[in-house]
Amino acid sequence: MVDFTESHNASIMRQLLDGLAYCHRKNFLHRDIKCSNILMNNKGEVKLGDFGLARLWSSEDRARPYTNKVITLWYRPPELLLGEERYGPAVDVWSMGCILGELFLKHPLFQANIEMMQLEMISRVCGTPAPGVWPNVVKLPLWHTLRPKRFHKRCVREQFAFMPPTALHLLDRMLELDPDKRITAEEALKSAWLKNVVPDQMPAPELPTWQDCHELWSKQRRRQQREQEQQSKPKSYGFNQDDKQDGFNSQDSNYKTEPYKSEGFKPTETNQETVGQVK
Repeated sequence: MVDFTESHNASIMRQLLDGLAYCHRKNFLHRDIKCSNILMNNKGEVKLGDFGLARLWSSEDRARPYTNKVITLWYRPPELLLGEERYGPAVDVWSMGCILGELFLKHPLFQANIEMMQLEMISRVCGTPAPGVWPNVVKLPLWHTLRPKRFHKRCVREQFAFMPPTALHLLDRMLELDPDKRITAEEALKSAWLKNVVPDQMPAPELPTWQDCHELWSKQRRRQQREQEQQSKPKSYGFNQDDKQDGFNSQDSNYKTEPYKSEGFKPTETNQETVGQVK
């Protein structure tokens, strides 16, 4: 794990938002911004990659529908989760905001495995989507279907109080529920946290220089670790002789099973990588 400092995070976000702003100026939506689609070399230079889902977009033709089954779930904005098909650059800004928070938090912000729970996890931090803060939310196709049953107050600033104030202000603007109120990539570059950041003049993070890094290597290493753990576990083939001699009987009145206790939702762990992890 590479320990990125605040200056490293600022340099990374400055370069990412520079690239995103360029895409948006050229009327392209990336639609798949996530940590595994970001490239970094040993000089600290950062590039956006994987434009397989990118599409041409025009602000003059907002009636054109696009599929909402884009952007990896953890980085998908609430408007897409609620079925919006007529969206714009704001979807990319949300994904970039998730990456900003992840750089400081050291792990993804919203980790769920289905759309409904993803929306719930977003609501716990960014507040529940409601007409009071997002007037057009009632017009979205899945608003009545996925409408949260519980109201959550927005607590982005409280949850990320450990961040520098200027970086926290930018995060708060990037994670606006209402896409119409969400900051643009161009505006983000002019924020107090990034406006004076010059990546070429900042020290590069200390990344490995003796080898290249590849995501497949880390996946293979984790797979080998799982196989070793499974091999080290003792195999059980039923009851042993001691159990039989003791007269074990599940129908015995003295035998009671432990009732299942729900501990609430726990996001399933997947193989998604954080930016700060060297593979």
